Amino acid sequence: MSVYKRLSLVALLLSALGVTGCAYGALVCPKRGGDQWVEVTSENFVLHTNLSKGEAIKRSKELERMHHALAHVMNLDFPLEGTQTDPIEIIHFAHKEQLDKFTGTGIGGFMSKQDGLVTIAATEGSTKQSRDDTLLHELAHRFVAHQMSTYPTWLTEGLAGFFESLLVRDGRARVGLLPEEYRSMWFGNSSSAPSIRGLREMNREDFYDAKKRHANYFAAWRLVHFLSNSSPDMNQRFHAYAAALVRGASEAHAWDELFGAPEALEERVREYRGRRNVVTWNANYQTPKILEPEVRALSDGEVHILWARMSKLAFANTPKQDTLNERRLHEQLAEAKKHEPAWPGNTYWQLELAAEGSDDEQLATMRAHIKENPGDALALRRLIELELQHGSTTVDLLEPLVAHLAELAVYGRDFDLIAKFYTFARQPDKGIDFAVRAIERAPSCVSCYTTLALLRYQNQEFREALRLQERATELIGEIAEVPAGFLERLRFYERAVATANAQAAPRSLDDDAQALEGE
Repeated sequence: MSVYKRLSLVALLLSALGVTGCAYGALVCPKRGGDQWVEVTSENFVLHTNLSKGEAIKRSKELERMHHALAHVMNLDFPLEGTQTDPIEIIHFAHKEQLDKFTGTGIGGFMSKQDGLVTIAATEGSTKQSRDDTLLHELAHRFVAHQMSTYPTWLTEGLAGFFESLLVRDGRARVGLLPEEYRSMWFGNSSSAPSIRGLREMNREDFYDAKKRHANYFAAWRLVHFLSNSSPDMNQRFHAYAAALVRGASEAHAWDELFGAPEALEERVREYRGRRNVVTWNANYQTPKILEPEVRALSDGEVHILWARMSKLAFANTPKQDTLNERRLHEQLAEAKKHEPAWPGNTYWQLELAAEGSDDEQLATMRAHIKENPGDALALRRLIELELQHGSTTVDLLEPLVAHLAELAVYGRDFDLIAKFYTFARQPDKGIDFAVRAIERAPSCVSCYTTLALLRYQNQEFREALRLQERATELIGEIAEVPAGFLERLRFYERAVATANAQAAPRSLDDDAQALEGE
């Protein structure tokens, strides 16, 4: 999700229905009389909440119904595959004042992406519609990312805006409702919106430019709305366009084949704006039976770790709030140790969130922990990461650890780390399958694409390496400034492709190793 969308969702959430009472703002663990926190695991979500058990189960089922309905309507434009992606974590506070402890007042929720792992923080104090819009927008992004290896910015943002208005009622699913923030441009002056050509040729930096982004988002939403809803013929063309992108076709070629010159549609799209009755897209839909989720109570140590994680993830609204969160992070880690000193999870989370001690000390701590707790997948992954970073680590030392992780692997980041080991071992033939599985599980994982790119390069597949690195650069550009290392690696693969195109003998893997290591 873009920085702009995250901020605009914050604005939407300002309409939160606040729950009064200062006692609700206290973060009190169950052992000291606070709310009981539960973990509710369903097919596509892991919900952590202090709602009552009954309300938590109800919320989990609502999330699954929403996910199923969105997949149904998006399948009308995208031939969605059945690959199971990593679950989305929802941290849901029963009282808005509790979330305010991490964000400050005025922010009703936020979203975080870390290597494809999506966490959304929400509160019962927000309106249901605000929470649903946030989740549907992010799910739409994930569905698009899962189907397309590359796609233009206007398309993913336009689709996310179009589908986040999903409404299910009386056997029908409805999308395409006019968002409140676009009402003035739809009925009033939209001259600031870019042309179709300008929108399609816009790079990511220009699309998300603070001064232009609202108009750009509106233009993207309007173009997707027009292509989806203006006529049956246009809808069929849009379907064929989306299917072509799923197959890996060039966006420019697909557009030219199906829509012709952008100027041919320009006037029609601008006239489409302003209609009093905004055309919506309706489809027959029956809500399926949702399976009962698994529920377990969190221990006091887990609750304090959850709050420590929130302190690190939170979208704070002031520098002062950032300082408070930094202090709270260490306070909650200390509380977790105090409440449950013998809990094995403490070892991993203390290191993961605070990373105290030298590299050698951290490595020794995790080696000892895994020796006593060989089934701790989180800690095993952390140990392998530390071993890969350590200068004296060898392939022979790592191989049994990686083989053990392969037995425990569930999430995309697990498979990505296994694939990283094979880049270290220079065995791309063994690593590529793990890297592909990582992307299937976590389609918006930046690291997964860079890992697969390197494996493809090591396998002498230079064009594919370049394409995958371009995809990683696009993904990270959605949420942050692109680091220099990404661009350096991109240039490196471009040179490899140019060398291959010139039919010169490719350089050996050993010759190029130094250029790629340490980034």
